Amino acid sequence: MGAAAYGWNYKLDAPPITGGPNLGLYYVRSFSDASSYGWELNPALTNPLDPFYQAQSGVCWAGVPAIITAVQNHETGQPSHYSEAAASLAGYNPATQLEDLIGGSLDYIEAFIVKPYQAAAAAAGPEPPGAYQLPANINYPPYGSCQ
Repeated sequence: MGAAAYGWNYKLDAPPITGGPNLGLYYVRSFSDASSYGWELNPALTNPLDPFYQAQSGVCWAGVPAIITAVQNHETGQPSHYSEAAASLAGYNPATQLEDLIGGSLDYIEAFIVKPYQAAAAAAGPEPPGAYQLPANINYPPYGSCQ
């Protein structure tokens, strides 16, 4: 009924040290996060002309608004895929991990940054424990009639 994805993205300024006893090492001068968590509804829930949308009317069925609310809560509510990613990042913040980091290569620094993002993506992937479920009375194909 919905789909979501955590997309991590960041900008890193980590120049090499060009003189002195730390010549050749890299240090983190600035870091900014541009990550996003996107989600969308199945188009059948947003198009009143879609057969699935139309089949949800009647007192026997949950109705499109109830389904949309359930999907939204599942993707972004508490608990949700989003809340799992956010909790992971709160406990393993990339910016905090980078404070005062010095590395022998830019690859070392990049590998250090990627770990918290990979952990957040992994946390957001599985179904959240106790997540909001879809209503039981959804009219799936082949569509039934409301008696």
